[in-house]
Amino acid sequence: MTTACLCVVDMDGEVLLDVYDSFRAWFWNKTFWLPENRTWADLKRNNTPGSPFYPDIYDLNAAFPIAIGLFLARMIWERYEHDIL
Repeated sequence: MTTACLCVVDMDGEVLLDVYDSFRAWFWNKTFWLPENRTWADLKRNNTPGSPFYPDIYDLNAAFPIAIGLFLARMIWERYEHDIL
């Protein structure tokens, strides 16, 4: 997977500033988000018994179909049942 790179390039073609990487490094700075003795590697999912469970971004895959189903159920209910009241 490739990422978009916003770069400032001088006349010789040398990269002076990689905006995307510098913003990413600033935003995900572990000294801001994590306690002193933790790293981002500590939050990786570990499937060994007794290890803590940390959520993963792919856990959201179940939320979208459920939300769409509830939305459709509400639309159907409002269209056919709510008019009677």
